[in-house]
Amino acid sequence: TLYHVIVSVENGVTPVSSSQHPFWCIPEPAIHYAYPKFIAVGESTPIVVYGNFHPGIIFECRFEGRIPSVTPARHMIDSSSLECISPAYSSPQSISLEIIGLVETVLLNVIDPVRVEATIPAVIFSGSDSIIIKGNNFIPGGMICSVQGKETVLEVINGTHAVCKSVAEAKPSSVALDIFFKDARQISDVTNITLYPTPLIETVSPTSGLVYGGTTLVVKGRNFRKLGRSFCAFGDIVVEAN
Repeated sequence: TLYHVIVSVENGVTPVSSSQHPFWCIPEPAIHYAYPKFIAVGESTPIVVYGNFHPGIIFECRFEGRIPSVTPARHMIDSSSLECISPAYSSPQSISLEIIGLVETVLLNVIDPVRVEATIPAVIFSGSDSIIIKGNNFIPGGMICSVQGKETVLEVINGTHAVCKSVAEAKPSSVALDIFFKDARQISDVTNITLYPTPLIETVSPTSGLVYGGTTLVVKGRNFRKLGRSFCAFGDIVVEAN
C-alpha cells in the first residue's frame, strides 16, 4: 500500500515548510503455492511460485533434495510470482523448494517420464466409449487425456494401462492423443491414432433362413472397410464374414 508521509518543519508552533514523500508498506513475503508440482527425471524445469514478492527485493530459490541446489529467482510480470529453475535429477524422489528467508516450503515430486506405447484396440471407431492406453509410469489421480481438444480424466488401471474416454465425441480423422498431468502439463506424451467412421448396417438379405444353418446373408450399409478380419454374430454364435 502506498502512503504519503508529510515532513513539516516548524518554528515554534508555526509551520515554516512541509513536503510529501511516498512510503510503501510492503506485505510480508509469503508462498501460497507452486506450479508445476511434478518434475520429470532428467529435465530442468521452470517452477512458478505464487505469493507475496515485492519486485524491489532479491530472492533466491533452494531446492532441497539429495543434492541441494541454490539458484536466483526471477520476478514475473507482477509481485505475485517468482520463477525458479530446478536442477535436473537423475532418479525419482521428493524434494522441497524453499525461498531463502521465508518459512514456507513447497513439496515437489520428481517422477519418471510418461510414455505411450500402444492403444487397444488398434482400430478405433468414432463414438467409441473409450480406448485403453498401454505405456509406462502412469500415476493414479490427476492425469488427463486429450483428443481433438476434448479433455477427460485418464482412468489409470495400473502403472502400464489406463483408460481414455476423450474419443467419445471425436470426429473421424487422424488425430493426436495426448496424456499429461493436470499439475504438470510439461510431463506428457503423445501418439497419433486414426478414428474411422462407425460402420452402419442398412439392410440384411434374406431375412430368414433354415434352422440347420448354411444360409448366406448379404449385409449392406456404410463405412465398411477392410481393417482386418470381420465377423457376424448370431446370438452367442460368431462366424467370419467376407
